Amino acid sequence: MKEIFKNRLTGILIISILILYAKFLYLDILTAGNYALSRNLKYASIWLCFLLAILLWKSSSNKADSLLVCIALTFTLIADWFLLFTNHHQLGVFFFCFVQLTYLQRFKGKNFKISLYLASTVFIFIAITTFSFNLYVISTLYAYLIISCSIATFTTKLPKFNRNLAQIGLILFILCDIHVALLNTLPPSHHYYHLTTIATWLFYLPSQLILTLSSYHSNQMAEVAPERATPS
Repeated sequence: MKEIFKNRLTGILIISILILYAKFLYLDILTAGNYALSRNLKYASIWLCFLLAILLWKSSSNKADSLLVCIALTFTLIADWFLLFTNHHQLGVFFFCFVQLTYLQRFKGKNFKISLYLASTVFIFIAITTFSFNLYVISTLYAYLIISCSIATFTTKLPKFNRNLAQIGLILFILCDIHVALLNTLPPSHHYYHLTTIATWLFYLPSQLILTLSSYHSNQMAEVAPERATPS
């Protein structure tokens, strides 16, 4: 992990993300009436994660894997735009389905069956046309995809460092989604309702930062099988 901070710009981006994280949590927990500022800081933090992913891709020894993280974060930026700045939450969940499809592609690597990707994409298309963009239908598909991604991290051929970070990142992602579900089902008068609004991003930004850092690859981290000794 210390190797990541050897690049000054990488370190600056990580520290900046953590500063924004502390700032919007402070606004959410201790102040009122700062929703717009908190929202803007949250979206800015995802942009910084995206820039960090680009930077890690440029120095990566496994550019194909790092590129998939960049693509996933591109879909994340689109999804978060709809969720934070519009009322089109169905579109936000729709694009998060593509986030999970991209991560599923990443964790399956070359052995990933393209038919699963196509079938899931077709299912999304059917869902948004037949069910008129029903939020519950899209959310069900999304839940299936993120659970599939979490399971795939235990069979992926990624190096141990990247695999462990991906597993942690997806666990935090799921904890965030659980609180999103609670936020949409609990009545505002419920004593846990306000905490769900805080917990959503309490888990979400760390998940995005850790998933971004899981794209870091160096030659030293590559899991290369030792060469067999040849008889002399």
